[in-house]
Amino acid sequence: MTTMRRLVAVLLAALLVLAAPGPARAHDGAPVVTHPVPTALTLPAGAVCAFDVRVEFPVTDLTRHTWYADGGRPVFAVETGTMIADFTAVATGRTVRRDLSGTGYYAYPDERTTILSGTRIVALLGPNDRPANRLLFSGGGFMSVRVTVSGSGTRVRTVIVNPPTAEDICATLARVAA
Repeated sequence: MTTMRRLVAVLLAALLVLAAPGPARAHDGAPVVTHPVPTALTLPAGAVCAFDVRVEFPVTDLTRHTWYADGGRPVFAVETGTMIADFTAVATGRTVRRDLSGTGYYAYPDERTTILSGTRIVALLGPNDRPANRLLFSGGGFMSVRVTVSGSGTRVRTVIVNPPTAEDICATLARVAA
């Protein structure tokens, strides 16, 4: 499987998974092209895993094409490229590396909802998400994550398609660290 056919993730701070689309321009039917650069972050114990986790991206080369509706609202995006992520248990220094390279698809059904889908994506799931407290990597199987933002700004992530190949990076780091 080629690099361009496997999925990139995002994250977000809402990881990597769900960065906001690039700036809108006058609607002419053509996509807006951006080159997102994910930033490293440290997730404190309890935010996702039972221990502090550092997420870094030693290799990134992403291109996102975003299509907008007449009012400037994003409707759909396709992101392709190379992205390697390192997940580190801060206390032990143990690290696992995952290749998130490929193609990811973003749908924006309304102003408060983003759906990320693909075969190599990561979802950072906190205590209010479904499933709760997981750092899921799709592992080559198709996964889809819906992120909804409430009126108060609270984000809720829900895995709506979870492949049998999904890996909980928290569990993997706990085993590696043992």
